[in-house]
Amino acid sequence: MNDQRVRRETFLTHCNKYASPSFLALLLLFPQISNAAIILTSTRGTEDVSATATRIRIDTKGAPSATEDFKTSGSIENSVARNTSVAFTIDAISVADPKSGSKHRDGKIDRDSSGKLGVRGGSNGINEREGFLLGLDAANLNPRVGWQLTGIRFAYIGDGESYIIVNRNDPTRRLAGDTNDHDIHIIRMNCIFHGLDEAPLPERYILINHGHDGDCDCWDLEERTPSGEHPVVHISLEEAYNEHPARVRLTDIRYESFEDYMEAITLYSQQAWKIHARAN
Repeated sequence: MNDQRVRRETFLTHCNKYASPSFLALLLLFPQISNAAIILTSTRGTEDVSATATRIRIDTKGAPSATEDFKTSGSIENSVARNTSVAFTIDAISVADPKSGSKHRDGKIDRDSSGKLGVRGGSNGINEREGFLLGLDAANLNPRVGWQLTGIRFAYIGDGESYIIVNRNDPTRRLAGDTNDHDIHIIRMNCIFHGLDEAPLPERYILINHGHDGDCDCWDLEERTPSGEHPVVHISLEEAYNEHPARVRLTDIRYESFEDYMEAITLYSQQAWKIHARAN
């Protein structure tokens, strides 16, 4: 039996605080154009805890570094993005009853031999009703810099599975589809925050793999994000219809970034966070 896995990528963009919607829409057309990169690759690291944070630092020359859980390479050319740091956070969670609107309870982070992320218990993959809250603490970023969640990518899921993505501040904003391996662009769902914001990300998303085409009981969709709460992205499984639900793991997340209409940053890799920069 093959060890099938899911690769899910979450894209964040840091952009000019006053950037127009038409400018942000350029990401949909040219997401890969770049001339610099930062790559953060998930490695063997912190396990058996409910949450962990990794401090990503960019020095005065634009070189990145991380002290745990990820290895880094690449550089950033724009001076405004240099000499700063950001904390990338992961919270493992589970839900007791998907139909009751019950809130999250803590899970335990698991990593396989190559660093792919799962939730401990059962097979230690991401089982149904398990997942992650992913966040960025942008308190140390320049206030001119903002971040936006712009897309998610699926891969390595069993046949017949599908997904739903919901803005938890406005549950009427949602996307659903099958599990083709492609980028799911969600810029229009308007998930943005800025450096030095008291509440680092004002909107939250829930991602559910409910296993087959059609309607699903999407738990907790009406829950609003508490004021000042940091976790921003919820990745979870709803039903165990897939062939190998215990094998599912989170491997990488994609971010995109803009600053003062001058820089676009994109993270991408099979098992890595990659940032590309572009000057207009």
